Amino acid sequence: MRAGRDSRGEIGQREHFVKSIVWFAVGVAAGFVAAHQVNQTAQGREFFSSVDAKARAFGKAIAEGYHERDAELRAAGDAPAAR
Repeated sequence: MRAGRDSRGEIGQREHFVKSIVWFAVGVAAGFVAAHQVNQTAQGREFFSSVDAKARAFGKAIAEGYHERDAELRAAGDAPAAR
């Protein structure tokens, strides 16, 4: 046993952790089922198409910003150091 903890406390923490993981997995599975059901409707497909377009636009903006900053840093690295 560790100082300040009995074996029942450690087991209780493990059980809580396992229960949390199980409930998380159940929530993910339920989310997939719900999304599949919503995607069966025309409005659902339109919704997911909109979400997909926004996610792609966001990813593209992040990539463009990264490449712009990378080019700035490379250009600054090529310039002689100012003293």
